[in-house]
Amino acid sequence: MDNRNVIFRSSCGANAQRIADDAVSDNVDPHNPIADVISYQSQLEKIRLKKEKRRLESENQSLKEEITCKQCHKHEIEMVFLPCGHVITCESCGTKARICFSCKQVIKGIAKFYSA
Repeated sequence: MDNRNVIFRSSCGANAQRIADDAVSDNVDPHNPIADVISYQSQLEKIRLKKEKRRLESENQSLKEEITCKQCHKHEIEMVFLPCGHVITCESCGTKARICFSCKQVIKGIAKFYSA
């Protein structure tokens, strides 16, 4: 045992030496404070990822609702009402409509809407 090791043991204690030895030899001790910190950090990361997943699922649902026909709630929006310009129905519902479902204006024409 060299002098540095003796000084280290006396100034930091046996627990600090055990941590240092584990770090050097790559042994993972479940009661090691460093392992506890790493485990805590991985748990925090899992929680963060779960929150992010819920946020993305919610955003995805909102986007799907945004592009779904406001009349039948089954198909994607693809018709533009003229002259009001509302884009709120699928082709099936749009061709049957005589009054805009949004602003109640009389529909004078319809056009198929293509999104990029």
